[in-house]
Amino acid sequence: MSAREIADDIEEKRDSMLELLDEIEDLLSTSCVPDDVRSRAETYWVAHVRTALTKEHEYLSASMCDADDTLEELREELDDED
Repeated sequence: MSAREIADDIEEKRDSMLELLDEIEDLLSTSCVPDDVRSRAETYWVAHVRTALTKEHEYLSASMCDADDTLEELREELDDED
C-alpha cells in the first residue's frame, strides 16, 4: 500500500467516524434521552471525539493534533517526495 493510499484510507475512515458521530448526536437528541444525559455527552466525549477528528467544529477548544493535521502532514511528505 502506498503512502497516498494510506492517507486516502485514513481520510475515508475519519469521514466515516464523523458520520457515525453525527448519527450518535441525532440519537442523543431524541425525546427519550434526558436533557442532562444528552448535555453531558455532548459537552464531554462527543466534543472530544469531534475535535480529535477535525478542525471543522463549533467548539472553542481544539486538539493539539487532530486527524486533519495528520492528513496534512502525510500529504506534505508525499508532495516533497514527488
